[in-house]
Amino acid sequence: MTFDIRQYDTVFTADGSELGTAMSLYIRPDADPEHRDFDQYLMVLRLEEADEYYIPTNFIDAQASETGQVRLSLTMAEIEESNLKRRPPFIERGEANEEALANAPSPVPGEEEIANRQRPPA
Repeated sequence: MTFDIRQYDTVFTADGSELGTAMSLYIRPDADPEHRDFDQYLMVLRLEEADEYYIPTNFIDAQASETGQVRLSLTMAEIEESNLKRRPPFIERGEANEEALANAPSPVPGEEEIANRQRPPA
């Protein structure tokens, strides 16, 4: 499954609560669907509590997500009742492939173009 998630996108729960900030994607190379293994996890950082959440990408609502905002299909209560704050064992053991998320585009339109004009010629 492919997602257009950028680093520092804001992640929201299904009930509209802000969970945190998208930081990186972990891919499990040996996921076994028969054992209900998830193959990709989005690491979300919640700065207020310095909590990390590891959200299986199966719980990302791709249709409700938009640029700069990631929507989950889980409510905040479901997340708090789950073990999604625990780093999955395959990540702990170093068996995950960490994929950096693309950097978020500049929030100011044309900022890069302006910066390039202000640079002295080489």
